[in-house]
This record gives sequence, structure tokens and C-alpha cells, in this order.
Amino acid sequence: MKLLITILTLGLNFTLLANQITHSTYDLRHQEKITQAISNKCNYFGNFFEESKTINTIKIDQGITDYQFTTVIKIVSTNGSRHAIAHSEYLDQYDTNLKTWGVYYITDIECQ
Repeated sequence: MKLLITILTLGLNFTLLANQITHSTYDLRHQEKITQAISNKCNYFGNFFEESKTINTIKIDQGITDYQFTTVIKIVSTNGSRHAIAHSEYLDQYDTNLKTWGVYYITDIECQ
């Protein structure tokens, strides 16, 4: 039983690490959305590296702040390397699924 729990825990940890973007300071929820969107749209798989990013701050009334992100990602695999550009947003609203504040959306993925 301990072996089964250890294997499941290692598998979960590997899955979480697979969705991380090297050199990224983004929240893990944001990184996961970006890697999933790139994998789904571009069919790129491998190690993800953040090469550059632009963050635009959008001030809404009454202290609410949203953000728009443009992130250049390099994906390295055994077949070589490719790039993708992720356009995403952070909205200062309540996430009813995760029971926390802040929701990340992917607005566009450019496969290169």
C-alpha cells in the first residue's frame, strides 16, 4: 500500500512539474493554462522556457486591477526547438471552482 501511494505521489509531482515553465515567475495556475493551451493548439510538447514577457496593467474603478500578458515561450524537445506566443489575462474576480480570487484566461496562442 505504501508503494502504491508513493508511486501515485511521484506521478502527481511529475505531472505538476511538467506544466511548469522554466524561468517564469507566473503563478503555477497561469503556467499550467499556458502550457496546456500551447500543447493543445500547436501540438508542441517538451520543456517550456520563458524567453520574454510583457505585462500591461489595467486599472478598473474601486481598486480593481486586471493584467494582460504576452509571453514568448521556447519549447525544446528531442525534435528541436519551437516558439509560441501566449496572450493571456488575469481578471480580479472570484474563481468559484478553486474558491480563490483571480482568474487566468488564455486569449490567443500563436504557433511559430
